[in-house]
Amino acid sequence: MIFKVNKSEIIDVLQIVGCVVPQKTTINMLSQMMIECDKKNNTIKFTSTDLTIYMTASIKAEVEENISFTIPGKCFVDIIRNFPNDVITVSKIEGVENEISVKCRRAAYKIRYLSVDDYPPKPVIKEKISVTLSQDVLKDMIRKTIYSVSHDESKIYLNGIHFAIGGNFIHLVSTDGHRLSFKKYPLEGNFKRKTEFTLPLKAATELQGILKGEGDVQIIISDNLICFSLENINLFSLLIEERFPNYEQLIEKETDKTFIIPKEEFMCAAHRIEVIVDPQFSTVRLLFKKDALEITGSTLDLGSGLEIIPCENKGEEVEIALDIRYILDVLKNIDTDKIVLEIKNTVSPGIFKQLDDDSYMCIVMPMRL
Repeated sequence: MIFKVNKSEIIDVLQIVGCVVPQKTTINMLSQMMIECDKKNNTIKFTSTDLTIYMTASIKAEVEENISFTIPGKCFVDIIRNFPNDVITVSKIEGVENEISVKCRRAAYKIRYLSVDDYPPKPVIKEKISVTLSQDVLKDMIRKTIYSVSHDESKIYLNGIHFAIGGNFIHLVSTDGHRLSFKKYPLEGNFKRKTEFTLPLKAATELQGILKGEGDVQIIISDNLICFSLENINLFSLLIEERFPNYEQLIEKETDKTFIIPKEEFMCAAHRIEVIVDPQFSTVRLLFKKDALEITGSTLDLGSGLEIIPCENKGEEVEIALDIRYILDVLKNIDTDKIVLEIKNTVSPGIFKQLDDDSYMCIVMPMRL
């Protein structure tokens, strides 16, 4: 026997590490997952990589042999996922080279394995700066910015979340050119030298999945590489080298019209009006009156719709056109019962904020009325 472990103790880690294994690759070793068994410490470390992300995760188990090998990652994860919730035993097969047995109750599989000699080595990171955050804080910051990352591969510099660390704050920013999301959080200590980098979307997505809300995460940054270190998981990622655009001039724009809107009523109205607007453009008109917000949308083939919801207007009556999909994305990520929408005029961006909280905002570019 190599090791024995209960399914409930291995499946979460396997699924996390398995997400990094490429679905399709011309490099056979990248489809493999590396398994390192340590008898002395009774630990198993699982590793996967696509050459841009390198993920390791460890668990405690009953280990009988010091051995390292690689096996087909997706295959192994799928087999374990579909086993009953019971003890899983992994063993060598006597008289057979490069093959292991994986058993659970009356199910038994034979899987071919390879040597670790050709597996990509673990990245070596030369620490430039290190920051520690609670996992729930970083998870919330990613949630509030990841939805506006650009998927346009011709604009690589927008294909991730931009981090800026300096002074007493960490900022996360993303934009696809039509909207921009910004979230800041205070840090302990004063970082006199500003550090900025852009984390690719795939790495941000994987990171979001491993942050569980309890404990801390250490962020270790070098020139072109970053490591997010949790208690038993390490996520390494290459950084986007292209320069992220200057966003500060956008978030510092002055506005003179402020509207306070109940979030739940706004979201329900937005979901309903989305049904009838043209899906190609998704444009709705927002008419802010003294004590109400009128939302209208239409499509030639279907008809039109009107929603009227309460609104506190601290300015004059004004109308603006926005993309209803972007509005819904913002509303899903605002945590207060009321939202603040600030604008300057009909051709200026709409700036969405949380009530009495300037740490988060989303700027949505206007559309033609």
